[in-house]
Amino acid sequence: MWEKCFKLCLVSVLLSGCVALSSKSSETSSVAPLVLTAKWLNDSRIEQTYFPDPQPSGLTFWEGKLVSISDASALEQNRRRLHFIDPNTAKVTFSETYMVSPDLATHCFTEYFKVRPDLEALAKDPLQDNTFITVTEDASRFTGYSPECAEQYQSTGSTEFPTVLVRLRYDELSNRLLVIGLRAVQFDINDAIGNSPNDGIEGLVVTSSTFYLGLEKDSYNQAQLFTIEYSPTFWESEQFAIAQKMPVNFPNYNPNRPNPINAIDLFEWRGDTWLLAAARNDNELWWVNLTEVGHPIYRTQLRYRLANPNGCPEFEFLDNASIEGVAVSGNQLYLVNDPWKRNYAKNIQCDAWREAYEAFAPQLYQINLDTAWEHTSKITLSRGE
Repeated sequence: MWEKCFKLCLVSVLLSGCVALSSKSSETSSVAPLVLTAKWLNDSRIEQTYFPDPQPSGLTFWEGKLVSISDASALEQNRRRLHFIDPNTAKVTFSETYMVSPDLATHCFTEYFKVRPDLEALAKDPLQDNTFITVTEDASRFTGYSPECAEQYQSTGSTEFPTVLVRLRYDELSNRLLVIGLRAVQFDINDAIGNSPNDGIEGLVVTSSTFYLGLEKDSYNQAQLFTIEYSPTFWESEQFAIAQKMPVNFPNYNPNRPNPINAIDLFEWRGDTWLLAAARNDNELWWVNLTEVGHPIYRTQLRYRLANPNGCPEFEFLDNASIEGVAVSGNQLYLVNDPWKRNYAKNIQCDAWREAYEAFAPQLYQINLDTAWEHTSKITLSRGE
């Protein structure tokens, strides 16, 4: 097997490094899972103490608040606006529904952003105050793409409709949100992204010089990390922004099923630069040390519990959570889930929460980094069988 894998690596980089080195992980960790206590997000517009069907995608920290955004499967009233979350009370307030800047009236992607865009991550833009960046995933249902635009942006290296980075400007005084920048992303065909519209970019971090994009999975069910150069002139071009793959071997516990990453954040901690990824399907956090040679990865296994009212057990453990937002501020780690509609009702135990679960209401989790690290173990890649 090793000889065969070595030959494949020489022939092509399609396998994102040799499969036998990247597709297996260490033995089951003896470190106890980290138990996170849930808090219901609550919609300030309604009387219920939960937030019906926002499908949160992405999480960032800005001016003392957490900020999130909805994907295309959320209720209409929650889409195309920013959600501001008080980290102490979990109460959610909202921007107005965004408008598209007149400066983008003739842009190839403008019509898509007027209908039902699938926005799958969110980051603060470090180059401009009150500005955020999000990214698209699944545009396969969009029918307003002109033949001319399809030809201009056909070489995506991934899906037929390209991944698009989106710049949003928020006006605190008016509460208005405006789309002010659009830029398509091109991947190298040799990176084997594949044409899987619903398994694209779900993680985004932006520094003053670099975009970090987390891909759910490539053609080999392998999560990947990409970078794009960022500068003040980035949004002036209508050409593809070129994504470069980073040499990070995310775990692939079972090559026959995806082990996706669904949210990322970047932070400085204990003298090193860390990238934290939420592995939704595995109920794990993956800590990537970007400072050390080889980018070693550590994992934290997660369990989620919810405090119950009188008449039910004091706590109940969730069957599934599906984390799709992580944000670090100081020594605090925040996570938000994106309720998986097919499975979320499996969490119903105490009848008091039935209505919230059936409304696909998300939850907020908070823990300090030091405590989370105590439940973390290093992943050691094996050579397979």
